[in-house]
Amino acid sequence: MEPSSNKYETRTNQKKTAIISAAKELFQEKGFANSSIKEIAAIAQVSQVSIYNYFGSKDALVIECAKSIIQDSIDRADALLATDMPYLDKLNTALSLCASDINASLTTYLTTSALADKNFMKLISDGVCELLNDLYLHFIEAGKIEGYIDPALPTPLILKYIAAINTIDLSLESYHEEINALHQIFLHGLLK
Repeated sequence: MEPSSNKYETRTNQKKTAIISAAKELFQEKGFANSSIKEIAAIAQVSQVSIYNYFGSKDALVIECAKSIIQDSIDRADALLATDMPYLDKLNTALSLCASDINASLTTYLTTSALADKNFMKLISDGVCELLNDLYLHFIEAGKIEGYIDPALPTPLILKYIAAINTIDLSLESYHEEINALHQIFLHGLLK
């Protein structure tokens, strides 16, 4: 017999999944601004209070939606660390994977009107950055262990540097070119 705390956790996770699914459906169909918590709750068959209890706000729900859309790409990039591939190849592959797959996942999922909504895209970008931070941390630590990154450089400072250069608007047509250029600057610096 399953303990009651496990049943509660299972129900909670099922409700969260239903809410995220309903929100993604509505955001895609109607856009962020035109989707209400009331509509999301009706589709997910939960109360509006449940949404606020689980996510705190509509903005936080958007971030969770973004995370669910790109989690597979993040997992594949993170799995590269366990391969026999040389570190620099792992890093280049992960950067490429994240740039192309994440952008493709988001643009496939999001409507043109959603991509044009600057507030919505800022929330999406925040969610993506939050997930990527963990991935960056894993790659930084592996780079330090393998001797590619100076262990004297504080990891929090490296993460701040990455955050500072990771500011490209996902909706730009030139996204791929700009992100590739930033990857080159990040990996090789400004000087020839």
